Amino acid sequence: MTDPQKIMRMINMQKMKMPIIASVIIITLVATGLLMGTLTYFSATNSSGSNTFAAGTMELLVTGDLGVGFDNMAPGDTVSGGILVTNDGSLDGYLYGRASYTITYNPGGMGDLGEVLNVISWKEPYLAAFNPGINLRQLVDQVGPITIGSTGEWMSYGSLPVGASVNFAMTIQFATGAGNEYQGDVLDFGFELYLSQINLG
Repeated sequence: MTDPQKIMRMINMQKMKMPIIASVIIITLVATGLLMGTLTYFSATNSSGSNTFAAGTMELLVTGDLGVGFDNMAPGDTVSGGILVTNDGSLDGYLYGRASYTITYNPGGMGDLGEVLNVISWKEPYLAAFNPGINLRQLVDQVGPITIGSTGEWMSYGSLPVGASVNFAMTIQFATGAGNEYQGDVLDFGFELYLSQINLG
């Protein structure tokens, strides 16, 4: 075989090898791409846990009785009562109070019984007990040094944190000089308490 023929045959073989090499390269690239798509990498997951929201509570626990009721009172009689007020909820609050006062006159009666029921001792939060020198009617009408809210009006007694307690107490005496105009009269005196999350003023 002559050298030119040998050279031609080698050229032809090279031409045939080129498509085969190109095919092998393409197949290798495709296989590599598929393999890369299926490779597994390390990973980790976590969560912030449960996020729970719960509303707090406002709860006022009152122990005792400030409604110092007394049946069949006569001039000179004395009666006492007191309450302990506790914030029994889960939120701090502000304490308010107000009085209720209803007088029922006997037939032909003329006197307001509250005018002859003297408050001889009064105790409210953050103050020691003292004699205000007023009667029950004046107490409700905001006359004198007592800060009890009159009917329909709330009086502030300051903050009352969770678990804290304050007390109210009073002693009432039926005036010895009360006359016949008070016989049979009935006075309904109450004290309402309110615990608010916000300071109302």
